[in-house]
This record gives sequence, structure tokens and C-alpha cells, in this order.
Amino acid sequence: MSSKKAKIQTMALFQQIARKNVKNNLKNYMIYFLTMTLGVALFYTFNSTNAQFAMMNMRDEGSYLTFASATLLGVSLFICVIMGFLVSYANRFLMRKRKKELGIYISLGIDQKTISKLIQKETLLIGGISLAAGLAVGIFLSQGLALISMQFLAVQNASYHFVFSPGAALGAICFFGLLFFVMYRVNNRTLKKYKLIDLLYADKKNENYREKSSVQNLLIAIFGGALIIGGYLMILGTDSLSPKWAGAGIVCIFIGTFFFIWAVSGVLLLVCKRRKKKYYRGINLFSVAQIASKFKTTNVSLSIICILLFLAISSMTIGLGMGKSFSQDLDTLTAYDATVRKIQEEGMSGRQFAKLQLEQDLEEKGLKISQIGAAGQISIYAFPDTKIQGKQVYTVSLSDYNKARIMQGLKPVQLSSNSYLLSVTDRDMIAEFKEFLSQTDGELQVNGEKLKPETKNLLNMGYAVSNVNTGDGTAIVADGLLKGKTPQIKYLNINYTKDAEHANNVLADGLRNLQDKSYSLAEKSMVIVELTSSNLMMSYLAIYLGISFMICACVVLALQQMGEAEDNRKRYRALKQLGVRSTAIRKSIFQQIGVYFGLPLILALIHVVVLTVGFYMMLPPMGIPAIIYNTAFAAIVTGAVYGSYFFLTYLSGKSAAEEDVSQ
Repeated sequence: MSSKKAKIQTMALFQQIARKNVKNNLKNYMIYFLTMTLGVALFYTFNSTNAQFAMMNMRDEGSYLTFASATLLGVSLFICVIMGFLVSYANRFLMRKRKKELGIYISLGIDQKTISKLIQKETLLIGGISLAAGLAVGIFLSQGLALISMQFLAVQNASYHFVFSPGAALGAICFFGLLFFVMYRVNNRTLKKYKLIDLLYADKKNENYREKSSVQNLLIAIFGGALIIGGYLMILGTDSLSPKWAGAGIVCIFIGTFFFIWAVSGVLLLVCKRRKKKYYRGINLFSVAQIASKFKTTNVSLSIICILLFLAISSMTIGLGMGKSFSQDLDTLTAYDATVRKIQEEGMSGRQFAKLQLEQDLEEKGLKISQIGAAGQISIYAFPDTKIQGKQVYTVSLSDYNKARIMQGLKPVQLSSNSYLLSVTDRDMIAEFKEFLSQTDGELQVNGEKLKPETKNLLNMGYAVSNVNTGDGTAIVADGLLKGKTPQIKYLNINYTKDAEHANNVLADGLRNLQDKSYSLAEKSMVIVELTSSNLMMSYLAIYLGISFMICACVVLALQQMGEAEDNRKRYRALKQLGVRSTAIRKSIFQQIGVYFGLPLILALIHVVVLTVGFYMMLPPMGIPAIIYNTAFAAIVTGAVYGSYFFLTYLSGKSAAEEDVSQ
């Protein structure tokens, strides 16, 4: 009984010591805590999309939403691996910081098994708090994500209610629980390798590096800058960015970034020494020397950090734009509730197909279109000689086109004799067609007949429900020109007068029962789900990957600077003994951390601006407001995440200096 009581007392003592250790090392654990919390929150938020979609009760016959959720899950596994390495890196930093403390424990006669248990308690304590905080933040963020998803998917007749995903929560608990277990095992192995002498004198070891001359630094910096500029020219030097040139440009930028940062410390020192008044003012000499020294020993990691920041910010600005490009033509592509397509079937003559009335044909086969909505037919013709700048232009009769316009609530258009109108929906082709109408007489040949443009203005109207904006230019001509000709395809556009879901089911079931492969169906609701789910997936992936890469860069930066602050304790104490004020020391710390955080961010932002401009040139035009929105979102996320880590790093560095300064 007494042994059991002693065991309980020992466990209570461990808990107390663990809490004290976490409290004493709070400034060091804050980076660890923030990283774990953000990791759990992101994992839960983006893996709860299944529960969000289930709340909306949407038809997902094409499994588009399921595919989006599965893709996010796959990316989550990749992010989990990255987070594992990141937490392991942070854990090694914490262990290195506590080497002297661990050495004192061993010198006091505490065995490694007991120390291991103590570290286990600390890990469980901070890990449990991080997990709970991360889940709470994730659940909160997922509610906002659910509302955004509802808006994206244009869900009708859906009421919002609180969403909780047990699967996402369990996944987060299992993964991060496994991560804590692995960390515990790694800490045990690390502890066994430590020698008492190494632990007690851990703070005496310094990093070594080979000094380069000023000329070498300058030449390397110029070479790096030339590679970066060359990469920029590859991206911006052509009218339309190709993947091949984009890839080559990005590789040049990456290599140039490494060389530039490798030499920047020497160049920085050279420039500062030339400005003698500022260099010798206050303790600027000390600050510059510290910055240059740190850059020399961390140039590789700083290059990687810069690239990570570049990937993080560009994935948000470009990824959101790519997502938007999927659904920017949604209104044009879903102008009707449904479209039934009909191609010429085997055994049917061209004359029969030309005279075929789709609504009547379907009615005779048992599908009563008139009972679910109002329908209008449009026939599309293709003639080999009808081209603009080498591109096929399809043809439609004036009466069919006006029927389609009336169904969309638009006014009919008029045509004079021997003239035509042009309609085009593709944003890239609009510029070509406008150029054709403005720089030439606009003469167009339609099945041997030469026609003049009715107007220099273009029409922009979709004439069928479709999931792809083919951008086909269409010439609207007089009905007489097409009389007796065989159309390439016929569309029956339908606007429902009954409940949309019921009408969709009637139409889909009716066409399925016909077993006629010449008929196909495109529903507005399914096209919306397909295109907006693609938009949703690309946007969420951009945010997920962007924030994850941002966290990676911030953690490495923060831990390196915190380690530097610990190494500089004695230097700060010496400065204080020489009469330097605490405010000057704090200013020096702020400058060092500011430059260390600022250089890779500024360089990454320049890269991002160039790449973003290049990619938006390649994507279909989407308007200045959309680009500003995407850029502003990326800027806000970057400011929030990067700023949080910068602030915590500064507090940690200031605290490390003041501990010794106050002694």
C-alpha cells in the first residue's frame, strides 16, 4: 500500500515539475504550441468538408464533391508528413536548448529513465493543450468554411446549422497522437546518446564557416541577381506564358535566390561599412556584425525559406485565380435549367435530321417535356468555309437564336439582308473577333455566300447548358441561308416550370429509359456542382498548401533566431556592462530579427509578383476586382501568420536578452 502511495506521490511530483518546466520554458514552447495548434486546426478544417457537403443535401451524381474531399484528404497526408518533420525540427531545438538543464539533472543523480518520464509528461502536457486548442480553432474555422462552401455551390433551400466532423477530429487526434509518441521515442534515443560533459558545456560550441572576400561576394550576388532576372524574363518575356518557359524561369529563380542569399551577408557588410556615420552610431556595428554572421551560417536554410515563402504566397494568389477560372463563365454555361443534345443517329438521313423537332420526338417516345417546363430548339451548323483567322465559326439561324434569347429574358436581334452577327463567349477569342471586325471589312463566307457584318459589336450569349466553355464563335444568319442544310447538332433548352429537383429526375429517368445514345443531357444543377466544386477544390488546396508552406518557413526562421538569441546572452550582458541601455539592445534585437525575417520575405514577394503577373496573363481574363481580392487575401494570411511568428520570435529574443541584462 505504501509503495502505491509513493508511486502516486511520484507521479504528482512529476506532473508538478512538468508544469513548472513548461511554464519556465514558455517562451520556447510558444513557437511549438503555435505550430501544433495551427497544424491541428488546418487538418480538421479542410478534412471536415465531407460533413459540410452532407449538410447541404446536394445531388452529387458525378461524385465531384466526393472527389474534392478525397483530394483534400490526400493533400492532408502530404501535409502531415511535412508537419511531422517540422515538429521534429522544433523538438530537436527544444532539446538542444535544454542540454545544460538535462546535464544538471544527471549530475544530481537523476537517472535517464526518470528524466525521460519527465520529458514525456511535458510533451503530453503541451501536446494535449495544443491538440485541444487546435481542434477548437478548427471547429470554429470549419463553420466559416461551410458557409463559404454553401455560397460557392449556390445551394438552394439549405439552412445552415452547426457542423462537426467526428472523422476529421478522430483523424487529427490519431495523427498527432502518433506524432507525440514518435517524438517521445526520439527524445529517449537522443537522451541516451548525450554525455554529461557535452550537456554541461553545450553552450560553448560554435559554428565554423569559411570567409569569402568582398569581391567574391559581389560577383556571386551579381551572378545570382542575373539568374533571377533571367528567370523573370522567361516568365514575362512572351505574350502568353507556356508551362515550359514558366518551369525554366522558376528553376532559374530558385538557383539565383540561393546564390544571392549566399553572398548577401558580405555585400550587406560592405555597404554598411561604407556608410560610416550610421555604421558607428549606437550599437549598429554590433547589429550588422550579428546579421552578417548569421547569414553566413544559414544561407542554405534562408534560401529554402525564401523558396517556401514564394511557394506559399504564389499558391494562394495563383491557386485562387485558377480556381476562379473554373467557374467564371458559370452564368453563360448555365443559361437554362437543362439542355437535351441530339446528334444524327445511324440510319437517319440528313433531311430527316434537319426536320426533326426534338420536343415532339421525345413526347412521342413518352417523355412529356411540356409537363416539366418550357422548351426551345436551336440547331447548330458547321460549314468548312466559315472561318475567322483559321478558326471554325459555327452557324445558327436568326429565328433559333432569337428563341434562345427570349428564353433567357433577352430582346431579339435584327438582321438586314446579306449580313450576319457574331456571338462569342470565350474571353480569348473575343479579342481576335473584335480585331477581325475592326481591321477588315468583316466579310464572312457561309456555305459559299459572302456576308457583311450587321455591326462591329459582338454578342455574348451561351446557347446551351455545358460544363465547358468551348468558346465557339457563332455566326447568326438569315433562316433562308440554312434551309435544307443538315445541322451538326441540335439542342433542346428547357426552363422548368415545376420543382427543379423533380424535373431533373423526370428528365434524367426519361432519357435513360429511351436507351437512345444519340440523346444526352446536361443539367444546370450538375454543371454548377462540377464547376464550383473544381473552384472550391483549387481554392481550398491553394489556401491549405499556402498556409502550410508559410508555417514551415516561419518555424525554421523563428527557431533559428531564438537559438541565436540564446547564443548571444553573454554578448548582451557584455553590452550592458559597457553602459549600453536596454532600449538600444531591444532595438538591436528588433533590427536583427526584422532583417532576418524581412530579406527572404521581400525577395519572395518580388518573385511572387512576377510569377503572378505571368500566370494571370496565361489564365482567361477575370477582371481587376478578382485579382485584387486574391492578392489581398494572400497578403492578409501572410501578414497574420508571418507577423505572429515574428512577434513571438521578438518576444523570445527580448526575453533572452533581458534575463541576462537584468542580472
